[in-house]
This record gives sequence, structure tokens and C-alpha cells, in this order.
Amino acid sequence: MRRWLVVGAGGIGGYFGGLLAHAGMDVTFLARGGHLAALRSDGLHLETVDGAYHVPRVRALGAVTGGQPYDVVLFCVKTYDNTTAAAGIAPAVGDGTVVISVQNGIGNDDVLRAALPGAQVFPGFAHIVSARVAPGRIRQSGGPRTLIYGDPEHPDREVLRDIEAELRSAGVDATASTDILRDQWSKFAFIVAFSGMTALCRTPIGPILRDEAAMLLYRRCVAEAVAVARAIGVAATEEAVLTRTEAYRGAQEGATSSMLRDLLAGRATEVASLNGAIVELAAAHGIDAPVNSAIHTAVALAEAVGG
Repeated sequence: MRRWLVVGAGGIGGYFGGLLAHAGMDVTFLARGGHLAALRSDGLHLETVDGAYHVPRVRALGAVTGGQPYDVVLFCVKTYDNTTAAAGIAPAVGDGTVVISVQNGIGNDDVLRAALPGAQVFPGFAHIVSARVAPGRIRQSGGPRTLIYGDPEHPDREVLRDIEAELRSAGVDATASTDILRDQWSKFAFIVAFSGMTALCRTPIGPILRDEAAMLLYRRCVAEAVAVARAIGVAATEEAVLTRTEAYRGAQEGATSSMLRDLLAGRATEVASLNGAIVELAAAHGIDAPVNSAIHTAVALAEAVGG
């Protein structure tokens, strides 16, 4: 059995790590503050669309100090914490440690690879609506709940297939992708529009889906991201992103993005590494990205003045 370290025990790490812990896997959560205290005292409470689980005993640390390296790290922190969090886990990462970036954005694996030169670092992402709703409590309320990761250069790497099998045995819908860059950009184009527009409009996805003018902006936001993807040689289509968005009609229209939730709570957002990254990449390739530029400017300003 592999030893797992979940870095960032919020909505994403808490959900996937929670399934691993519930299945009896050897999992350690890296957390802080009241969340850490709650995990230590009362374990992890996980609410999902399939039911509720309580793992009364979980291993939770505020910091790692060395010892035997972990086999797999699920790196689930917000992108603006990458450098600090990577430095913090360096004592627990060895030459054989597999680090999977389960994050929004593009290029996180490059940052982690530079900070953890001995590790095997791979890009990844999740399709899920999940959040920490209280210390020690994670609520998953929507999304397909998939975890996708892969090696851009060696897509059939055996260790990633073995990890996929272990994740699936714990109930995680995991896939070791054979084309992670395509899959990552498909998610990226989706999340810059979903997160950006819900944060800009201060609303769940439902009202945007039902508003003609808002959906026009949404489609333009997607088109800008897809244009950037094609400019750097990644096959991406607007149709795939919009189809994923349409799946939120009906029962999931109340879904919000972490960017919106962070903005409303007065926390830092990932707008710079999402819409801001599209703006930077678009400029580098001579592409206009006015919608992403407007979202980046508006959300960054709202963040700076407190929402």
C-alpha cells in the first residue's frame, strides 16, 4: 500500500483524500489552523451527492519534518501558494515520490518541478464542485468528480497506471490521461470562463446560463482561451467546453466557483493564474483577449478593495 500525502485539505484535497482515508488507505493530510485541529479531534466529515461519510481517525499534520518519503503527493493548494507549499513538503519528498498537481491553471507542474527537483512531478486537475464548509467538513455538491493527471512525454508510464488503479479501488474516478495537455487545456478553457464569469457577475452559473448577454460573454471568454491553446499547438474546441457548461443546467444551476466564493469571503483569488494567464499568453501570441482582460481587471480590483 502506498503512503499518500494530501497537501491542501480543502474542497479538492479533502474530497479525494477523504475517499482514500474512508477506504482505509495510508493517508496524511497537511492542514492548518482550525481545520487541522478539527481533523485531529473529530476526523473528517465528508458530504457527497452519494451520501455522507465520517472518518473518525485521520492523520493530520501542520508541517512535515522529514522521515520516510511519501510515495504519492496530491498537491491541491491554490496556485498563489505553490512556492511556499512546495518548499514546506520538500523534507517529505524523495527521488521516487510522485507529485500530482491537482490544481487550476497551466504550468503548476513546472513550478513544483523546480522546487522539488528529486520528485516525479505530473500535471493534473479535477472536475468537481466541492468546498470546505467548516473545520473538518467537506461538502461535494456537483460536477463529475473526476481526477485526471498524466505525463505529457510518456503517457503510458506504468507508475501512473498503478496509481490510477489504487485510486479507483478507493472509489475515486481517476484517469491517467494519454493526452494530458489536451485534457488540461480543455479544463483550463472551461474554468477561466466558469470561474471568471461567476466571479464577475457575483452569481452561480444558473443565471448566466439563462441570460443571453451573459452567455455571449461566456462564449467569447471560452473562444479566447481556445485560440490561445491552438496557438501553442494544443488541440482544443469551444464545443467541448460549452457542452461541459451546459451540463450545469437544471439540478446544478446553483453551482459556484471557488473564485466567486473566495471573492465574497474576502480571500485571495486565483484570477491572475486563470484569466490573467490567458491575457498574458494571448499577448505573447498576438491574440486579442478583451473578455478575459476585463474579468481579470474587475476581479483583481474587487479583491484588492475587499470584494
